[in-house]
Amino acid sequence: MSADNPSEQTRSRTIEEIEADLAARREELTRSVDALVERVDPRVQASNFVDNVKRGEPRAMMIVGGAAVLVVGVVGLVILRRSR
Repeated sequence: MSADNPSEQTRSRTIEEIEADLAARREELTRSVDALVERVDPRVQASNFVDNVKRGEPRAMMIVGGAAVLVVGVVGLVILRRSR
C-alpha cells in the first residue's frame, strides 16, 4: 500500500474511521464558517471600529476625520445653495 495513492488508503480504512474523519472535518468546517460569519457581521465590525477609535488607532481616526469633513462639506453646500 502506498501513501501516495488515496484510493488504496480509502480501501484500507474502516467505516468507523471514515465516519470519525467526516465528523472531525464537519466540526472543523462548522468552526470555520462560524468564524467567517462573525468576521463579516456588521455589528461586530461596528463594535471593532468603535474600539479602534477609542484606542486612537490612526486608520480609524482618519476615517472619522474624513467622515466629519464630508459631513461639514455637505452641510456647507446645502446652506450655500439655500442662501442663493
